[in-house]
Order: sequence, then C-alpha cells, then structure tokens
Amino acid sequence: YTPPLPNEPCSAESLTVGADCDFENYTNTSATRTTTVGNPGCGFTNAIKDVWYTFTAPANGKLVIQSEEGTVTDGGMALYSSGTGTCAGPFTMIECDDDDGAGFMPFINRTGLTPGATYWLRFWGYGGQTGTFQLCLFTPATYPDSVQQVTPSTYCAGMQPHG
Repeated sequence: YTPPLPNEPCSAESLTVGADCDFENYTNTSATRTTTVGNPGCGFTNAIKDVWYTFTAPANGKLVIQSEEGTVTDGGMALYSSGTGTCAGPFTMIECDDDDGAGFMPFINRTGLTPGATYWLRFWGYGGQTGTFQLCLFTPATYPDSVQQVTPSTYCAGMQPHG
C-alpha cells in the first residue's frame, strides 16, 4: 500500500519544526497539479507536479526551511498562510523560492510568523521534474539575522570534525 500523495492543501502531510535541521525524505512521484490554489509564480511551474505539507509556526516565529536533492535536482517551494487558518483557504503566498539553497534547490528563511499558527508548504520539481527530495524545518536556539544556507559552521561554532 502506498499512501496517496498530499496533492492538495487539505491532504497536506504534517511536518515537525525542530531545533536542528534533521532532513526527512519525501517524494512527488505520481503527483499532479494542484487544482485549488493558483500557480506560485517562481520555479518554472509549467507541468508542475506539486505536493503540500503543513506545520505549526514555532513560539519565536522564526523558521528555516531547507531542501536537498534526491532524484529531484532542481526544485521550487512556496510558503502560504490561510485566511481561515484551515486548508479551505483562501491562501496568501508569503514567499516563493526557486534556487536559494544548495545547487538548484529552494531555501526559505522567515521571521515574523505567527507563533502557533498553521502554515502550508508547497514543493515541486522545476519543469515537472518528479522523484525524491529532502526537507527540514527548524528554528535554531541562536537565530542569526541573516541565514543563507545551513552549514555545520553556521550553527556549530567551535565544533571539531570527527575523523
């Protein structure tokens, strides 16, 4: 049994926001175009095959969403809030990102989210690309004003490589 993909906001898979980046594997294989929310406007959305996730904003309202390649090597993602706080929308796009992460993968760094509010994340492969990818959502204990991409040196100052 393969569970259905979260192709629409009301079937969104719930994600947990951690204190550290802990990548989890996901897929948009067999995904179709969302019919209830318009195109996000970045990341070449022709033939978009997107999947949806939902999460609760952390108490400090600060969040990093990072993606990594799997068989999807060029992705896009958009962050949304809902006017009703439910999957029924209407949805307001907060940010759309195409290539701010490693390689051609998306990366979102947000502050000012409403603590405890529900948000939605939409992910797709550039130009209809499908396959596997990784996501992590986190709010580090020390949150710099400008986070680009999470690297060991960003949040692990003073740590020595093991080897």
